[in-house]
Amino acid sequence: MATNLKNLSEFDPTIVPPSKNMRFGIVVAEWNSEITESLLKGAYDTLMKAGTSEGNILVQHVPGSLN
Repeated sequence: MATNLKNLSEFDPTIVPPSKNMRFGIVVAEWNSEITESLLKGAYDTLMKAGTSEGNILVQHVPGSLN
């Protein structure tokens, strides 16, 4: 894959509001897990850097997605 291991996001952590008291849900498709697990890791790491408490992040895996 040409974009493997490349960060394609324009992300500025200085503009992300503090999220210590916020709760988040992340839904992850089990289909194509090589990609979806990488997306989960990026989302999770971003929330942790923004100060989210680990207990305030709910991750739910689902079989796949529909168009």
